[in-house]
Amino acid sequence: MVLMPNFVDDPRQARHAAMARLPTESGNDFMAVLRTPSEHSPLTGLKGLFLRFNQIRVMDNHNAILGVDASADVYPIILVTSDAAELPYQFQTSRVFNDIKDMDTLPINDPNDDDSGLDVARIVTAADKPPRFLDIHVVLMKSNEKSRDINQAIHDALASDTGKSLANTLGTAATAANPAAGVIVNAGTALLSLVTGILAEQKDEQIFYGVASYEADPDHLGIGGRKFMTDRKNATVIYEVVGQYR
Repeated sequence: MVLMPNFVDDPRQARHAAMARLPTESGNDFMAVLRTPSEHSPLTGLKGLFLRFNQIRVMDNHNAILGVDASADVYPIILVTSDAAELPYQFQTSRVFNDIKDMDTLPINDPNDDDSGLDVARIVTAADKPPRFLDIHVVLMKSNEKSRDINQAIHDALASDTGKSLANTLGTAATAANPAAGVIVNAGTALLSLVTGILAEQKDEQIFYGVASYEADPDHLGIGGRKFMTDRKNATVIYEVVGQYR
């Protein structure tokens, strides 16, 4: 099962592509200006960060019986790639949420806490240096059963020869002097596709796949404010990158 993105927010790759079209000296000058930290950068004093998913709304659960919408069992899989963690990739998932209808939100929040959500992928900065990039992949899957051992599928994917090769590609690309945005995003998609391929063998299917990619400068790793992933058809995901400071 090859994942097909429904939403992509990738200013990082667009910048890299633009730089590649410039003469080498001009391209280097262009990126140097972009990567000059601003005076009030949210990366100053950063010791770590995590993602908080504030809302995940399923607009179309891909489950209709004789043309009539029916409830479905849905679960998220989240993959984060970065160069400032013990591993270049971090998976996070949750339980299967049962009886989700079209336009329902997954119950990931504490009803008594407006700031609650699904907190995932805590990253500690290494040697007092913030991550150079942060890529976020979010997949929503429809389950063919009320429960599913998603972590086992992740384990099996990573243990496979292909999974090991992709993980090695991610590690090499993430720690390179100039991490190649396209290589890292594509390797992340391929690694996730291994996981969802295993789940597809059990008749699970993709509802939505969104990708967002940020650099330290000028994106500040996406820190600050809530952000959206949506195709206005299948799902809407609201999240924020939260900085932790000394």
